[in-house]
Amino acid sequence: MLTAVVGVVPDDLSGCPAAAVARLAVGLAGELADAGELLAGYGGWKGRTRRDHRVQVLARLGWRSAGAGERKQLDGFLLARALEHDAPGVLLQLACDWLRRERIVRPSLDARARIGMPRLRAARRAVEDREPRDHGHLDLLAARYKHLRSFIPAVVADLPLTGTTSSPPVAALLNAVSVLRELNRTGRINVPDHATAAEATTFVPARWRSYLDHAQDQDRGTSYRHYWELAVLYGVQAGLRSGDVWVSGSRRYTDPATLLVPADTWVTQRNDFCTVTGTSIDPTDQLRRLNAELHAAVADLERILADPDSEGLARLDDDDGALIVSPLAAEQLPADVEALASAAAARLPRVNLPSLLIEVDRDTAFTAEFTHAGGAQPRNPDLARNLYAALIAYACNLGYAGMADASGISEDALAWTSQWYLRQDTLRAANTRLVNAHHRHPLAQTPR
Repeated sequence: MLTAVVGVVPDDLSGCPAAAVARLAVGLAGELADAGELLAGYGGWKGRTRRDHRVQVLARLGWRSAGAGERKQLDGFLLARALEHDAPGVLLQLACDWLRRERIVRPSLDARARIGMPRLRAARRAVEDREPRDHGHLDLLAARYKHLRSFIPAVVADLPLTGTTSSPPVAALLNAVSVLRELNRTGRINVPDHATAAEATTFVPARWRSYLDHAQDQDRGTSYRHYWELAVLYGVQAGLRSGDVWVSGSRRYTDPATLLVPADTWVTQRNDFCTVTGTSIDPTDQLRRLNAELHAAVADLERILADPDSEGLARLDDDDGALIVSPLAAEQLPADVEALASAAAARLPRVNLPSLLIEVDRDTAFTAEFTHAGGAQPRNPDLARNLYAALIAYACNLGYAGMADASGISEDALAWTSQWYLRQDTLRAANTRLVNAHHRHPLAQTPR
């Protein structure tokens, strides 16, 4: 405390400045009249460090260092208070108050305590011995490799995978899948050299690359096979999710191009489409037109933001400058139109959705298009009921669980029916049957 004021520890403490003596006297809870005598008796004591003087001052004040027992008491105190407060700042303040009340010197924190010895030891390791970038995630998957091998070979063999081969990573992934199929068929373990090259493993995530490189450098063929196969399976999963890889005949993982108008059909419909939509057949001209419209819209927005009378349409947030666009007001219908709509709705009967679906199926037999994916003949007498429930679950976005609660049909039955019967080709055929039936209906033939 004295060194904090004076900066040094003088030998003759009785000649210290009055301000230092007064501060030390307050800290020692003594009287000013006794401070000089106390300092004279203390002595400068040449050869002592500041730490020695600090120990003497703390002993005079009745403070003690934080040992193992005091740390344990502090941990218990903070644990009890953590049940009431979860803010770190509040807990820190409570800990400081407890230390002052108990007259315990705050435990010091060195670099080892702040950073942690495990992290320091890891930083001193050689590069080849350091923890992987994924913190051992692939090793956790490798621990389940034996279980995965119980079904993965059959899945890979029967899964018809295709993809955008113009992309080098996707092409490398599909080639790796072919290599994996061949390894499973022949029973070999070591991955061929051509499949371990850098250009053949571009699909491997960067955070997993060290696993394969380390196993390859140590000539551990079995370990490399494990890591490589897991990387292939992960690449297939990522490709299916992104749409770069698809499964022929699948409704969920289909080729995105099949959702577009076929190219030969588009050639005959392009002129009519461009005429109806007012777009140009030349893509360059259309992009130029869209660019001009974008600049015009931005200019209009700038005028709205600069006009103080246009508040409510769009504005910039005062805090971070974010653009805030107010929602457009709903279109106001005349009162007589709303009254007519309410009167017409009141005359219409309330339709039960399952009953409507059953009636439409009775007239069109659209459920006949839902055939089993494996060609099996249906033997479940409740198949039609389950099909109706699965279609309503999709249409109303209820999910299997919500539909199971509403209908009493188990989730497993709904999932099984959807998986084997509701495919893209069967849905398209059923929808075609409904459109044709609508076209043949007498009301559709009535001229407007």
